[in-house]
Amino acid sequence: MTAGRPQGQPRSLVVLGSTGSIGRQALEVVRADPQAFNVIGLAAGGGNPALLREQVGEFRPAHVGLADADADLAGADWPGRLHLGPHAAESVVRAARADVVLDAIAGFVGLDPALAALEAPCLLAMAGKEAIVAAGHLLLEAAQSGGGVIVPVDSEPCAMAQCLANAGPRGSLRRVYLTASGGPFWSRPRETLDGVSPAEAVRHPRWAMGPKISVDSATLFNKGLEAIEISRLFRLPLEMIQIVVHPQSVVHALIELGDGSLLAQLGPTDMRVPISQALYHPGRAPEAASRLRLPGLSISFEEPDPERWPCLAAALAAGALGGTMPAVVSAADEVLVREFLAERVSFGDIGRGIWAALGAYEARALEGGPEPSLGRVVEADGWARTFAARWAAGDRPPTVKPAGGGRSSGRPGEVDG
Repeated sequence: MTAGRPQGQPRSLVVLGSTGSIGRQALEVVRADPQAFNVIGLAAGGGNPALLREQVGEFRPAHVGLADADADLAGADWPGRLHLGPHAAESVVRAARADVVLDAIAGFVGLDPALAALEAPCLLAMAGKEAIVAAGHLLLEAAQSGGGVIVPVDSEPCAMAQCLANAGPRGSLRRVYLTASGGPFWSRPRETLDGVSPAEAVRHPRWAMGPKISVDSATLFNKGLEAIEISRLFRLPLEMIQIVVHPQSVVHALIELGDGSLLAQLGPTDMRVPISQALYHPGRAPEAASRLRLPGLSISFEEPDPERWPCLAAALAAGALGGTMPAVVSAADEVLVREFLAERVSFGDIGRGIWAALGAYEARALEGGPEPSLGRVVEADGWARTFAARWAAGDRPPTVKPAGGGRSSGRPGEVDG
């Protein structure tokens, strides 16, 4: 993979999930430096065909993917190739063979195009964490065999990568701190959380994000997934990662070294900053999308209570158990968040349903060794979606507490038996 802009030439770029929050902001980064990138591929689910038509008209990519074959793209007159159907994003990646692929597809469905990108090979700017959580070992294997590079786009994993790059020998690393904003309900009384509405849950106090990740931030489940993501991408023991709530959301990662010193990455609450850091990797964008003002800035950190945040505790317990357990909780959460947004389950049901899936699947998850095949990951994902859908519809067997771990104490690896 050529570093920076190769000999003054623009990097060819594919944006998957181009009509979503991350995709739209990535294209803002491109507009700010149009000589740096050549957008040769766009892909979207089909929920906003009007926006996709506008993007196609502006960037005129050689390849456009649309997962919903019935979506209306009338008026998108351009001389490129249209890829349709559920595998459209993967098809765009394989046909375009770009220098950089930004995978901003939410959920497990982002896995296949990510694997295709790493096999190409290219620089994979990975925004969706679910695929890494479920099959991070397979992505790392694909990168090693195909020659691709994985760069996380999410603000905290991106910041962690920068801190670790300046940490010196890995043996000097004592602990890494993963920061969480706390979401919109950090100070809300616990007994009122069951009555939270979808409109309240997606109203994040710091970040402008899509509905699914906003709900995951409100439950703190998102931070559990990030702990697993960081453990897998950077080959860190899960017990080395400590989650702290930092409501100001300006410190995105910290690492503690053996000599007692701390290294931190600070930045504005603007997703265009980590997006640009990934797209320009290993270089830097020539101009800032926004800047952090230090005068008047104060920072604080608190430790989350796992009893109050059962979704976070479930994610950490799944990460400690290993196997296909992370895939199970991630898939169950996808279904339960969808049902919550449709007002078919309560906010508290998200955590209850994830724990139900975790307990019901434990015996299967621990069979066959800690590094499951792609087939086993896909099977676990499908099982969890079916279980969660039935659970949300009212088929709720008694929850079995996993024998290998219970509700986490807030730090991965410290799980009550």
